[in-house]
Amino acid sequence: MRVLTRLEGRVPALHALLTRSHARRFDALAPKWDTIRSDVAESRGMLDAALDALGVIAPARVLDVGTGTGQAAGMLAQRFPDAQIDAVDASARMVELARAKPELARVRFDVADGGRLPYADATFDLAVSLLVQPFERELHRVLAPGGWALFCYPMGPGTPIWFPTALVAPRLERAHFAEVRSGTIGSGEWTAGRV
Repeated sequence: MRVLTRLEGRVPALHALLTRSHARRFDALAPKWDTIRSDVAESRGMLDAALDALGVIAPARVLDVGTGTGQAAGMLAQRFPDAQIDAVDASARMVELARAKPELARVRFDVADGGRLPYADATFDLAVSLLVQPFERELHRVLAPGGWALFCYPMGPGTPIWFPTALVAPRLERAHFAEVRSGTIGSGEWTAGRV
């Protein structure tokens, strides 16, 4: 999986060809996903530290890209109780399971590809991708001026889908993000771009 993901990251046109294959793979993993990703402490710690470092306090609209069964969406909903949280995943089965969680009732879930989001330009104040390929150009489009796109890989090189800062930062610069910042927590890395 890592080789295909990296290749997609370097040749974005491949993403369109591989989206269905990825969705089918994650549809099959969906019933086991919360068990596979049961230890979310690293993810929560990284997300909180990155948001603190960026000074994100009270965004009105937040987007979770690659939500899976809604783990990051739940963390974002807890951290920002007054924000509208939207979450997307290409896997219909993952979204179905996320929608079924009572604790995520206030989150709006959609089945959508991170590279072709169903939102208008300048809709969100914050977009978060946890353990997902960066869709920097599309996130730049849907972020409002001053909004942040945050990409987190809490397990570093041990993450099946891992895009280190050395790869993400130049992509954000090429996508015309006004500011790029990054940080590490243990072996994990986060990278963010501000519109």
